[in-house]
Amino acid sequence: MAIKQKNFFFSILIFVLFLLLDQYLKIISFLRADVRLNEMTVFSLFDSNNLGIIIGFFAILSVFYFIVREIVDSFSAALMISAITSNIIDRFIWGGVVDNWQFFQIFWFNLADLAITSVIFYWSYQYLRFKKSAP
Repeated sequence: MAIKQKNFFFSILIFVLFLLLDQYLKIISFLRADVRLNEMTVFSLFDSNNLGIIIGFFAILSVFYFIVREIVDSFSAALMISAITSNIIDRFIWGGVVDNWQFFQIFWFNLADLAITSVIFYWSYQYLRFKKSAP
């Protein structure tokens, strides 16, 4: 029981620290006018801020489902939920997601986007590893 409680508090700490760091970086970039406001949804596919908020809430619910079913570990789930929450906060405050880094002048992203992508790759790797080792 103590290990689960330790993991829970560690996950909460990761959630809060990552959320604060991501929001801090976005605000600093916003004040320097070195940002791009992304009002589209996932991968800039749909022009709807409300749809992005709805997708974000469903994504968080999905991660909670994965946690309850013990499909994912608490650290990666906390990171994913924190990143999604940070982008939802942006949509409420700024009317879109604040992207503050540009990658080879191709696309813009932020720390939350990097975390979401990294966790998805990690979960995919874990799934393939588990599937390979299953009889």
